[in-house]
Amino acid sequence: MTAYQALARGAIEKARYFLAQAEYAERDPNISSARLPYLANLEAAIVSARSTLDHLKSEFTSKPGYRQWHDGEWRQLETNSVFNFISERRTWIVHRAAEKVNLTITMHAEMGAYATVTVNATVIRGKPWYKRSLKILLEDWRANRLRRLTVRQPARIPAPTLPIRPNVEDGQIFYFEDAQWRSKPALAFVGEYIDMVEKVVIGAEQKFP
Repeated sequence: MTAYQALARGAIEKARYFLAQAEYAERDPNISSARLPYLANLEAAIVSARSTLDHLKSEFTSKPGYRQWHDGEWRQLETNSVFNFISERRTWIVHRAAEKVNLTITMHAEMGAYATVTVNATVIRGKPWYKRSLKILLEDWRANRLRRLTVRQPARIPAPTLPIRPNVEDGQIFYFEDAQWRSKPALAFVGEYIDMVEKVVIGAEQKFP
């Protein structure tokens, strides 16, 4: 295995490592006021995954038939909207500015046997967001950023008389800022991108040993 090939395989492994670190950071209860661990690993995963294709080309370009194969694989990748979007994010990160994401907090609680409350809110970066505590952000969220409140209960049982069950589920997920890319968490799209790139790596390693 040459240095370039080691770099190509190493780059995709780094991308998966950074993705796992971003997933871990996303679960941090203080993430709304300390986003750096998440953002740094998100960006590193994107950049490492995209650089893998450059490393592959450097390794295999001298092998007969590789250029034609590579061009075909590239055209196939470009038919995938996720590949194009994340590749554009990589260019933005490297040449222009940091990635932009919004944090959505979800809280779900069951009250008694009949009432359910689900609250979703999006925390938009303030000025300066990094100086706000989680408590302040949650207060702002409750007061100004509430997007949806759904309560379901039968008329025969007043909700206030129902005890709150201990099983309250909370979640916090980052989504890309672009409206058309909010159908899944940002990390889900990045994971798909890494899978696509690694498929090309495996194909090259098998076809051009």
